[in-house]
Amino acid sequence: MEIRETAAGKRGAALREANRSFEDRARNHVVESMRGEIKESLGVDIMSDEAKASGLFDIMSPSFSLKGLLEAARRGRSKVREANVAGTVQQFLRAGIQLAINNMYQKTDTTFDPMYQTLPSNKAVELYAAAFRSTFPDLKGFGEEANQAEIAGMDIQVPNQQKAVKMLTVTEEMFLFDQTSQVQQQAQQIAENFPIFADSHAAGRFMSNAVNGAYAVLDANNNAVPVSKTGTQAGETTWPWNVAFTNGGGKNRLTSYTAASYETIIQLRAMARQMLDQKGHKMLVNPDTVFCGVGLTDGFELMLKSSMWPSSATISSVAGGGAVKTDMAIGISHADNLLKGKFNLVDSIWLPNTAYGIAQAGKGFIKQMVRPVRVQVENPMSGPSFTGGLVRNKIDEIWTFEWLEPRFALLGSEGSV
Repeated sequence: MEIRETAAGKRGAALREANRSFEDRARNHVVESMRGEIKESLGVDIMSDEAKASGLFDIMSPSFSLKGLLEAARRGRSKVREANVAGTVQQFLRAGIQLAINNMYQKTDTTFDPMYQTLPSNKAVELYAAAFRSTFPDLKGFGEEANQAEIAGMDIQVPNQQKAVKMLTVTEEMFLFDQTSQVQQQAQQIAENFPIFADSHAAGRFMSNAVNGAYAVLDANNNAVPVSKTGTQAGETTWPWNVAFTNGGGKNRLTSYTAASYETIIQLRAMARQMLDQKGHKMLVNPDTVFCGVGLTDGFELMLKSSMWPSSATISSVAGGGAVKTDMAIGISHADNLLKGKFNLVDSIWLPNTAYGIAQAGKGFIKQMVRPVRVQVENPMSGPSFTGGLVRNKIDEIWTFEWLEPRFALLGSEGSV
């Protein structure tokens, strides 16, 4: 979804750029570390101008060749054992796969990254102390003692327990018959699939269908995305969407799920302005994003861009498409569209078709990143690599998506309406 040039759109674009810039730097650090290792052990600079011009380590280059890679390894290791040649081939191939993944990760389109903030992590469990609003000033007479400001908060623990991982295997026969295109295709598809897989988990964790288990969000691998785990720590039994939070009150979903309409977005905005924090104080929430399933994309595009809006217009959706139902007939009463330019639109194929809501993007929902995508190789002279004549590359990354404070988002429907 293209982010429009409105104030809300610019904020969404800035958040997306900040997230991607942070993750790009982390991935580039992995490449630089690998570059140093290969240069020290094999005497080859995979990022030199000469290497880039030859395309030797660029799997996606038209001039890349598995035979060429093998010959380069043999030339560099002609006076040592064959085992070292095999190891050199693996390191060169690993470098090519890592570079391809980094490049494709940046180019692959994802939709949900404006909805979270990426934070670094280097612990098994990260602690977040989300502070409540401090108490307000008191009116005191001259000479009277001031009351102590109360400092309180909740400790949220977000563990790192899983990783996204895949094996990419190249056989000896692929080198022998120079089946370069097969390796290129596999590397490109895997490189594209890692950010797509993360995007599906971001959307699924954001929805966290604890409200209605019948609408479980499936990830790109067709597995149910685990719901948010932080609700109990925040003292809430219904999380992240609640019609009445236990601590402090306030609500972030409609009492009854309702089909998307101009009126429901206005209602959700009003709820945001009346939000209460965990201590019952009024909370400043400025929603700038409408999120929805792709069944509502066209309807919201029309709603959020139109200068005028008919009083009787509604949005409907049909499975497999985005049918827009609006009453634009002559004679129908129209008024200035109060929503024009107020919201960025984020639609996702991973959300239920008719799910929608509004949010202050990047607030309260995080991507906790331990390690960006990384390529490792198996010892070529042991295990399956040796017995099967395989070059096995393990590709993985470690991240967790989680809610810290869901009061910055409000849900109109989880997809059942």
